[in-house]
Amino acid sequence: MWQTILSGEQWNANLINQRKNGELYHVEQTISPIENDDGEITHFVAIESDVTNYRLRKQQLDVLNRVLRHNLKNGMNIILGRAELLRDSLGDDRLQDHMRPIEERADALATLSDKAGTVRSLFEEEVSAEIAINVTELVSDVVTAFSEEHPTVSIELDELDPLYARADSRLRLAVEELLDNAVAHNNKSVPEVTITTTPSKQRKSEDWVDIEIIDNGPGIPDQELETIKQGKETPLQHGTGLGLWIVYWTVSLYGGEVTFVDNSSRGTGVVLSLPRMSADSSVRGPPAENS
Repeated sequence: MWQTILSGEQWNANLINQRKNGELYHVEQTISPIENDDGEITHFVAIESDVTNYRLRKQQLDVLNRVLRHNLKNGMNIILGRAELLRDSLGDDRLQDHMRPIEERADALATLSDKAGTVRSLFEEEVSAEIAINVTELVSDVVTAFSEEHPTVSIELDELDPLYARADSRLRLAVEELLDNAVAHNNKSVPEVTITTTPSKQRKSEDWVDIEIIDNGPGIPDQELETIKQGKETPLQHGTGLGLWIVYWTVSLYGGEVTFVDNSSRGTGVVLSLPRMSADSSVRGPPAENS
């Protein structure tokens, strides 16, 4: 420590301290040297933060992530494999019909496991205050990839001039999630999705960019909407998955907001509002890559 700070550098460490009552706690400690006008070190400034609860929360998330991503995923793969073998061995159509809900539910749980990994990846990196990405280009890339994967879905994309917003390639996760949701829960013979990227209509257009996605499905259930609007879950009010939370958390990373537009003729519209940036921002986000 002394060698570091006496050389004029900042010293950082994670330590375990003990309170007067004998309780142990974790701290992050930073010690920085202070120099006078002649460049001589005259003082030291120490900052100590209690990170005990933070460390425990991170450990809990790491364990839950392992359980959801590995244990649950592996278990569901075994169930799906055995269910397929069992269904193929059944000669009775009625018995085979009983197998389909088992396979569908197991597949849904395996997908939930994948999304748990997506949630973790969202928070692995901080967001720079000056980062910007071409939102128009990102949305166009997502729509192109999605159309190739879902050729029977009708997607209308309003092409406009390039718009930049405070975001990075993680924004792609939110757009993909909304498109997936628009198709997975659509009860029409031909799912239709309209997606537009425009200067905000509800806020100052010079300060905000809106990505609006509307489909012709049955709409998002009221309980799901209310849960996201309240920003919390309770035993009586909760969502059924992680999809909308992924959208909410992604947009929140950039200081944005998720709102919902009631469109009785075409389901529920979702608007992602993001702080607008100039094209010549000092730090530019890289083009989003296909996931």
